[in-house]
Amino acid sequence: MAELTGRICLIAGGTGAVGEGIVRAFLGAGATVIVPSRSEERLAALAGRLDPGLLDGLVPLVGDIGDPDDAVRLREAVVSGFGCVDAVVASLGGTWEAKQPITAMAIETWDAYHRSNLRAHFVAACTLLPALAERAGSSYTLLGGLSALLPIPFYSPVGINSAAQLMMAEILMLEMKESRVRINQVVCGYINTRERAAHAKPEWITADEVGAFCAYIASGAGSMVSGAVLRLGDRPPPECARPSMSPRCCGAACGCATLGCAGCSPGDAELDRAAAPCSPAHCSRSPAKSAACAAASRVPRPAVF
Repeated sequence: MAELTGRICLIAGGTGAVGEGIVRAFLGAGATVIVPSRSEERLAALAGRLDPGLLDGLVPLVGDIGDPDDAVRLREAVVSGFGCVDAVVASLGGTWEAKQPITAMAIETWDAYHRSNLRAHFVAACTLLPALAERAGSSYTLLGGLSALLPIPFYSPVGINSAAQLMMAEILMLEMKESRVRINQVVCGYINTRERAAHAKPEWITADEVGAFCAYIASGAGSMVSGAVLRLGDRPPPECARPSMSPRCCGAACGCATLGCAGCSPGDAELDRAAAPCSPAHCSRSPAKSAACAAASRVPRPAVF
């Protein structure tokens, strides 16, 4: 387990499904954990899901980390109350279930996802990184999804903003490489959260495991990790969990039947393909779709540390 005793850590997006696991891991490692949220109700719900023995380290703050003025107010409240910030994890943004093509998307939807999935990251980084830049041993970790690396149809408001957020992270790493803050990006595939527990696959990592990894990066044990894009993929599934391939199955190594299979939604299928790209030699779909699988298998992937 990571050791964060005495460290002041801020988890942006800590009331979310993945953020909850990050908060739990940081509290378990001994950190003082500050969680900002626009909603008092969500902060109270988070506290109610945590082990009562961890609550002494939790500091809920009402405020909008995605609003420039409110973000500054939150930063000043933390610095004045605790003297410093040692680590930030930005677990911001949300998923999208509408599965519409780009050309059918309302501008209001596009703007909403730009604000929540990209602009909030920008505001948080611009506001909080200056408080870390000269702090020895400090870290700033951004969380994103696999859609930043692989084009997923009918998932554009998440994928496009995720790709831009990843580029923002990599530019920040270069621009601040002479500072004392370690900046890293964690890219995750599917995550088993409370909301997904009923249909989660055995190989999906959990929100608590994402939290434990982020806590490691923020700890002294992770001090060598800096300027990295770190991909957290699925664990190998147990053999008994591998479904037999149907005539419509793409033959991916994970055993998932992709588009057209009654067992997978389109979004599930595309992310499964990202985790284990289809082998065109075994693809029983049309030649055009086999070619698409081949293209997907050539998408460059960042190194895994």
